[in-house]
Amino acid sequence: MIESIIDLGLTLIKRIFPDKEAQDKATIELMQLQTSGELAKIAEQSKVVVAEAQSQSVIARNWRPIMMLVFVFIIFNNYILVPYAGMFHVIIPALAIPEKMWSLLEIGIGGYIVGRSGESIARILKK
Repeated sequence: MIESIIDLGLTLIKRIFPDKEAQDKATIELMQLQTSGELAKIAEQSKVVVAEAQSQSVIARNWRPIMMLVFVFIIFNNYILVPYAGMFHVIIPALAIPEKMWSLLEIGIGGYIVGRSGESIARILKK
């Protein structure tokens, strides 16, 4: 969605500003708005991860690691366990891997890294 908005903005800039220099200036401003919006979004996401990591609730604190372990098990099952079991004529069902699981795995790993980095920065700033 953001990409389509940016594309529309670039098209409008080309139509509104006939001067190449004015187009470049407006394009830079549009890109800065996009970048600052993305950075704000990342900052908000990292706050959520840090809050979860510091929570007193065991479930709130550990749901991401548990989810990642489930994903690791599915990957282990499908790409290691099933092929090796098949060598010994043991049939183990491969688990379906939805497309969005890979996205969640990327987000989970990214969130974990951002959250842990945020905790480290918070500890350093606290000193």
